[in-house]
Amino acid sequence: MLRRMERQRMPAIVVHRGLAEIRRFRWLVLGLLALALLLAIAVSLSDALAFPGFDLRPKVVGARALLLGLDPYLPETLRWTAATPPALTDTETVFYADTGLARVTYPPSLLLLYMPFATLPYDVQRLVWWALEWTALLTSIGVLCAATPRRFRLAFLIAAIGAFACSYFWRWHAERGQYYVFLVLLLSLDLFALRSGLLRQRSWLGAPTGVAITFRPTFAVLVPLLWFMGERRAAVTAVLAAAMVMAASLPFAGVQEWQHYFDNVATMARQVAEPVFSVRLPPPEGASYFVEGYDFYPTRELVALSRNLTFSGLLHRPWALPLSGTVAMLVSFGVVAAMLWLRTARGPRELSLLLFATTPVLLDYTVPVRWSYVDVVFLPVLAVVIPAVLQYGGVWTLGSVAAALLASFYGMEGLTVGLLRQLFFLLAVALSAVALWRSAPSS
Repeated sequence: MLRRMERQRMPAIVVHRGLAEIRRFRWLVLGLLALALLLAIAVSLSDALAFPGFDLRPKVVGARALLLGLDPYLPETLRWTAATPPALTDTETVFYADTGLARVTYPPSLLLLYMPFATLPYDVQRLVWWALEWTALLTSIGVLCAATPRRFRLAFLIAAIGAFACSYFWRWHAERGQYYVFLVLLLSLDLFALRSGLLRQRSWLGAPTGVAITFRPTFAVLVPLLWFMGERRAAVTAVLAAAMVMAASLPFAGVQEWQHYFDNVATMARQVAEPVFSVRLPPPEGASYFVEGYDFYPTRELVALSRNLTFSGLLHRPWALPLSGTVAMLVSFGVVAAMLWLRTARGPRELSLLLFATTPVLLDYTVPVRWSYVDVVFLPVLAVVIPAVLQYGGVWTLGSVAAALLASFYGMEGLTVGLLRQLFFLLAVALSAVALWRSAPSS
């Protein structure tokens, strides 16, 4: 038995020795990471200058519509015609024109985030939001690095910068103008506080999670997870923070707009579940693809080197949508039950944190659409997995993490690699959970 345990720990020992050698050249490693990061930022900036940000556009016009007292969730509000004002023009609506679907599928609470800059020219907003996305990513890496035990921080930095900040899926995220990195930042702040005995006493613990819930309603399951983790005050704070953000949206979007939002999301889900998901119609007569300083012609975007990896998005069958809802319910009840069991069994604290960080990732596979730019949400998970793997991991655990990181490197992106990256990350989570459970002292 003792020999078997020693064999299981051998890979971790070898990795520790390797990290010790790397630490000898710490400044060289940090310098190379900084150089790689600067190159990634430069490439991403060129994207922001060249491409219009097709996913940023509906958030901007949605925020503008709410400020003007319009309902952005009705298809006719932002329909593209030759007479549509440039400030409310979204050329991608021709993709959905035959479906009765508005392209603004974001809750009013998320559109609040885009309102402060909504009146600025779009080309200015494009750069502002690009800068804010990069700031959110780098801040998340810094927060998670500070939350990582000191001896594992360099390993986390290498993984976070090399496999996330320099990845194609992050470049695509910033090029499209996506918002998932803001969810990552919010969850990272709470994860940091949950790992710190001192910060756990702070009154703001749980507030970032509450705000994240208003941006992404599927995150609501994090409230009972906090409760059963033993962080009851944080769970209450999360609910209060969510309620405050919802209340702040009411002057711009009342009950009717919120109802239209949910109706529009349901319409989107039904469309994704269809065998053929919409057809792009020709642009309206007299309308131009050149809007507010950018060319929105369909080819003016990065190549999508991934596909929609969700139940309804892959199956394209009428029964896929109910199946997705059922899976979402099972996942939600399953993680809550697992957290309750961990609390009752006095499982390792790190295992509870791993479950907390992984739950949003799992639920994202049950929604209608999930492209690989969403893989940035694995970053908080990585901050828990890296110490667990390096301290307790065996061959298979280390191998799965290494494979996930390798599949994240820039030149490795592709349809198959994107799928393998996610599978390896999820496998690494499962094996890390086992390793953490086995590391707990027996009662």
